[in-house]
Parts: sequence; C-alpha cells; structure tokens
Amino acid sequence: MTRPLVSVTLPVFNNERHLACAIQSVLDQTMNDLELVIVDDGSSDRSAEIVRRFDDRRIVFHQQENQGGAAATNRAVEAASGRWIAHFAGDDVCHPRRLERQLQHIEETGRRASFTWVNFIDDEGAPVTSRHFASGWFNHPQRSRAEMVHWFFRRGNYLCTPSALIERGLLLDSGLYCLTDAQVPDLRMWFALLRTEELPVLEERLLDYRIRMAEGNVSGPANARRAYLELTELYREQLPLLPDDLFREAFAEELRHRGFSGDTERRLEEAFLFASHPISSVRLVGIAALHTMLRDPATLAVAETRYRFGLRNLHNLANGMELFAATELVTYRARMQEAYENFQREHHKVEEFARGVLAARDRATEEYAKLDAYTRRVLAEKDRVSEEYRKLDAYTRRVLAEKDRVSEEYRKLDAYTREVLAEKQRNLVTHEGPALERASARTWRFWKRGEKSPRSEKRSVPAMHVKTAAEWVHNRDALLQELRRFALTMRTRPFDNEQGLRGVSAFALYWFVRRVAPRVVFEVGVWRGFSTWLIEQAAPSAEIHSFDPLFLLEGLLRNDALGEVYRSPRARYSYQDFSCAPIGALAAGRSEALAFFDDHQNKLPRLRQCRELGIRHVIFDDNLAAPYTHRTLEHERAADASELDREIELYETFPALWPVDFRVGDLHVKEEGMNFPVEPELQELYEERQWHSYVTYVRLRERS
Repeated sequence: MTRPLVSVTLPVFNNERHLACAIQSVLDQTMNDLELVIVDDGSSDRSAEIVRRFDDRRIVFHQQENQGGAAATNRAVEAASGRWIAHFAGDDVCHPRRLERQLQHIEETGRRASFTWVNFIDDEGAPVTSRHFASGWFNHPQRSRAEMVHWFFRRGNYLCTPSALIERGLLLDSGLYCLTDAQVPDLRMWFALLRTEELPVLEERLLDYRIRMAEGNVSGPANARRAYLELTELYREQLPLLPDDLFREAFAEELRHRGFSGDTERRLEEAFLFASHPISSVRLVGIAALHTMLRDPATLAVAETRYRFGLRNLHNLANGMELFAATELVTYRARMQEAYENFQREHHKVEEFARGVLAARDRATEEYAKLDAYTRRVLAEKDRVSEEYRKLDAYTRRVLAEKDRVSEEYRKLDAYTREVLAEKQRNLVTHEGPALERASARTWRFWKRGEKSPRSEKRSVPAMHVKTAAEWVHNRDALLQELRRFALTMRTRPFDNEQGLRGVSAFALYWFVRRVAPRVVFEVGVWRGFSTWLIEQAAPSAEIHSFDPLFLLEGLLRNDALGEVYRSPRARYSYQDFSCAPIGALAAGRSEALAFFDDHQNKLPRLRQCRELGIRHVIFDDNLAAPYTHRTLEHERAADASELDREIELYETFPALWPVDFRVGDLHVKEEGMNFPVEPELQELYEERQWHSYVTYVRLRERS
C-alpha cells in the first residue's frame, strides 16, 4: 500500500459534540493524499461511535485507556505512515486548503515545520470577537529562533499546536512529547526543536480554534496551577540545553556579561535569568541555584569579581521574593474565569440585541436612501420654484410701483378724511349727504333707541342669510355674551397684535363673521396674519382664500423684519391682487361667500368687484391708526351715491362698546358707546378701547 504524504493525528477525549465536524473538515481537504489517525484516549461519551460512522479508508482508528493527551498524540505519531505529521484537535475545524497551503509554505521556506494563524469560534461555531483567555495567543508574526526562545521563556507559548505540520522524523528524533506534562508538552517540544530548527509561521488563518465554555479547553485558566508547575520544571530543564550561541543571542539584552566563558559563568547567567523571571516558582529555581553555587568559594569569587554579586546580594534577593504570589494569582485567575463565563453568557444576549440593532440600521439605511432620492426631487423642485420667484420679483416691482402711485392718491384723500372725521359724532358720519349716508345715520339712531332700522324692515332678506346687521349689533345681551366668548378665544391667539386689528375692532370682525356664517371667506390684505386667525376662529368650517401682494415682500424681508407671523394651514395664499384672482374658479356658492378687505385700497372698485362676482357680504376695516383709510368709503359713496344706493342693501358701522376719548392729529374723537360693564375677563379689551376703529359691514342686494 502506498504511504500517504500527510498523516493527520487526532487525539480524542470526550469530544462527541464537535468530533464529527472536526473529522469532516479533514476529509474535505483539497490535498487528499492523507490519512487520519484517530486515537481515543478512553472517552466515556459517544466519541468512538461517532468515529465508526465514517466509512472512509483514510481513517485509522485506535483506542486506549485514558493516559493523557501527550500519550495519545505519541501513539498517533508512532502509528502514522506519512512523511509529514499534521497535528489536530477534536473540537477544532480545518479550513479546506490548510494542508495544501502548509506544504507550499514548507517548500517555499525549505524548513521541516509550518504553523498557521487561527480564527476563534465559540461552542456554536460563531466567531468570537470579544476578549477571552486566548486573545493574545497564536496569531504572532514570524520570529527568529532566538526571538522565539526569549519569548517562550519570558511569556510562554504562542504557537498553535493543532495548526502544526512537522516532519515525522523530526518529532521522533526529539523524543516525542513528554508524558509527565499535561499542560505544556508542546512547549517542551518547541524548545527541543529550536535547538536546531527554525519554526516558520504562515500568517494565514487556516484553522478555527474553538473557545470552550466551562473549562473545555486543556489550556483554559482553571488548569493554570498545573501549568505553572510544569513551566517551572520545563525552564529548569531546557534552558541549560540551549547552545551557547543561541543562548547569547536569545538573552543578549539581559545577560550580565554577554561574553561569558566557561561552565561556571554560564550557570550563573542562567541562575540570574531564573531569578528575574515573572513566575515566582521559576524565580525560586534561580535563587536555589545561587544558594547551591555560592557555597563553593571559587564560584563565589567569580560571582563577586565578575558579576559584583555576593552573599549580601543573595540574601536581599531571597528576602524580597514573594513565594506564594503565583498560587494567589492562580486562585485569582480561576475566579476571573468564572466571572468570564458569566460575562460570555451575557455577551451572547448582547450579541442578539446587536444583531437586532444592525437589522434596524439596515432598514434605516434603506429609508435614508429613499430620503436621499426624495431630497434630490425636492432640490429639482426648488430650482423650478426659484425660476417662479424670479418672475414674481418682476411682478413685485410692478406692484410696488403701483403702491407708490396709490400712496399719492391716499395723500390727496387724507385732507378730505380729516374734514369728514371732524364732523363725525359717536363714530358715525352725520353730515348731510346723499341718500345712503342719511340712511346709515338713521340706522345708528335706531340702534341707540333699541329699535329696528327702517331699511331692515323695508327690505326682506333671503332665508339663506342671517339677521340684519342692525339686529346683530343693537342686541346688547347677545353682544355681551359673544364678547365674553371672544375674550376667551383671544387668550389662544398666536401672537400679541400691536398693530392693525385690536380691541373692539378685532371683536367687530369676529362678530360680523360669526353672524354671516359664510361658507367661503376671501381675505384681502393679510400682513402678519392676525385677521386670518380671527376668521378661522369665527368660521371654523369656512374655506379661506387670502390675497396679499406683500407676500412677495415678506419673502424678501424674512420673518425677522415682519415680527411674528401666522400662516394658516387651512388658508390658500396668493400674491395676486383680489381683482386679478380667478375667484370664479376658487369657490362655488359665492352668494354664501364673504369678502373682508383690510388692504387700504379704493372701496368703490372693491364693491363693484364683489357685485360682479356675486359676493353679497363685505366687511371693510377702516383703522384710525391710519386715518387715510377711514374716509375712503364715505368719500366714494359721496362721489357716486346714486350707484351705491341702488346696489347696497345694508351698511352698518360697528359701535364703540365703552366710552372713547382720543385725538388723532387735530381730530378729537369722543363717544359714549354702549358702556358695557368692565368684567375681569374683559379688562384687556377695555384697556384697548382707544383703538376703536370703523369696521363696516356692507350687504349688497341679491342680483336678479
């Protein structure tokens, strides 16, 4: 029978959980010129049964009584027939190309051995990424013989035995593994091989090294006591066997005299190395050796003259030694291992949670991708809107030019305003004029007497409309009840309005809108939006359309120039003038619509526009804070009274609720008002009574 090139040695002891996986990983090697020599070292579980399930002629199976891992490994090496011995363990996993790559590595280096790096896996075969007792082992870079000797002496083994591929004859020549070692038979072998051989490391992860829970690894922390004792004996035995040249090179930085000569100086150097070792039991070997050697006068003389080390130095060295530190350390490490296992269990729970977090992160990444696509669409839309803004800017300039022209007209009308206001009594125009002024004055007098207006009695109102304005206003109890409701509503206003509609003026708009109860409201002149908010409160189900060319100016000034602003989510905003807007397309049922004008524009064209559009209910705000706006309607009525008298069914100006007495320029306004009680909830409105302005309701005739 042809001898195989590689014999894989697999000592087994109670490895039933992972043994089948380990065997299969060997049989699946890409280099199949091999045999698998398995030695069962007296397992008490189903390990032997698992081995027999494999029907493969490459498997050679032996059983023996339990004698330890070194004895099982030696028997496997002796039974092997291949030139190369590949060590392996019953709980690890070979990568498919392990043997192929290691044979290539040996051919490349020309050496008689090869070791590899490893991956760490847990009992379930999952990668171990957290720290564990073997975290600093195995995956070290290539070092020279001298560097390896120094590392092994000072820090212990870092070569992974299950990854070793060694020439069989080299193992036999080295005497195989020491049967008395349970923890460090491999390190003793490495010391023996390093006397003559380089031990190359292939820096590829070709083995999965399993980290076992509950002290499943031979090299686990619970076996540390035994390991320290075996290391002490190993160093005591192996250090003197190193050739002088290798000894000098390995400990060049620590030797007291690198050029030592003779057996006495070599043994003194060894004793000094032992005495400085980090393991206390090894230090004891060095001190004991010095005690023995310095009894000889000749050796003492060499120590004193050559090394300046005498008996006093020896006594001080022995006095400072902590003999039991290693034992205490071993106990501590055992406790730490128990804590570590508890930590591992918790760590698995954390890993499950982490996997959930990662899945959530993936979902979030997908959502971010969608958001990014949406953002790109928004930016494209922004570019389109920017072009629209450019067009609007040109329109704004035209609007501002028109505003300058209208301002000049306002200046001319201002003189007339002062004349009209000087003649007003009780906030009402009482001068003789066309029929409509006289009718309005008569209506006010009927309010004061608690009677109905002749106009209200004379003209019928369609059933779809509410009571006449005269009935709305002169009902004192209804006014007071509504005023209290309004005071509560004002507590929720979006900002303190210090301009425009304030006090009774704000209530007047609220009152008229609630009484009309329109389905659609056209608001003309928005500015900061306080009137929009009032309309929302008064007509919560109405459709709102807000017009103001100054929206363009708002875009230029930003909110910090306007102060606080309110923009309703219910309203549809337009920078067009009311006269230019497609009102017919905006709302059906225009006869149930209401138009509110607070835009300081000519009122007569506004009434004509409403008449043409079929809008019967119109409210104007004439604010004394800007006197030029007050007299406009009266002026226009005087200019074309006959036309307005034909079209206007009712014209009412809201009265003062409390006495007012104030001056605007040379105009003195004094009125008794309805003299409501000043209740606590009405105090704020009472304090703003001087802001009384002329909010006017106009109802146009229904067109036949």
